[in-house]
Amino acid sequence: MVLVTGYLVFIVAVFILLFLLTKKILKTILLGILIIFIVSGVVGFLIFDDVKDLIENFPETENKIIFVLEDEIIGGMIIQGFDFEDLYEKGDYPSIETEEIKELNENYPNNLDLILNNSFKLLIIDSNVIEESKFDEKIKEESEFIQNLPDNGKDVLTIIKQEDSLSYYYEQYLINQGLSEFEIGIMKEAIKTDESASSIFESSDSFRSFLVLLHFTNLANQDPLSLLDDFGEGKIRVYPETIAIKIVKEVPSIALRFVPEE
Repeated sequence: MVLVTGYLVFIVAVFILLFLLTKKILKTILLGILIIFIVSGVVGFLIFDDVKDLIENFPETENKIIFVLEDEIIGGMIIQGFDFEDLYEKGDYPSIETEEIKELNENYPNNLDLILNNSFKLLIIDSNVIEESKFDEKIKEESEFIQNLPDNGKDVLTIIKQEDSLSYYYEQYLINQGLSEFEIGIMKEAIKTDESASSIFESSDSFRSFLVLLHFTNLANQDPLSLLDDFGEGKIRVYPETIAIKIVKEVPSIALRFVPEE
């Protein structure tokens, strides 16, 4: 509502200023309408140009997503557009490497341009948004690997907030889930023989990054409109924030739920 309120304040200010200058109601109204018409035309052109740029470049260019926890980047990914449904179906999460995450943290949050680099847009996400994520039974049955990972965002947040997330996962989370030390040992050996799994379990940093990626993608696929609430509350930010993005930020997600799906 900030943009709407600001625009209304601008209109009132214009009419008050014109009346103080002209002392005539009719002239104030006519000049006020003219000024508002011109300003609205300029703003409308800027919005159109910005939307056109987003439509043409957003789906076809590289976009970067970073996940932040307590003012520190803990993970991220680089994708084309923001097609979370496609990512989710393929199970392919192009995560940013641990070493690059460390480099990004050197510039966060003071130099977002360096973090953006050559990407079209940078999506900055508070990791706490995954709290409402939950896998359904169908998903868990499809992947033996996912079966051993937390199936809800609350457990993930508990894990990633530990100083040594990977040790906590093995020594406390899995034990609390009923796995024996022998079973955990077998799982560790199996992970070593799987190239993709071993890269995920390489360190606490890579493990945290994957868990957040997994559950954010799940949440975006299950209820994408709920992310608009997080966007409006500042839990999700887009950089650079152009005028079209600022307008989208003002649209309540509840309003978009009435838009019929194709």
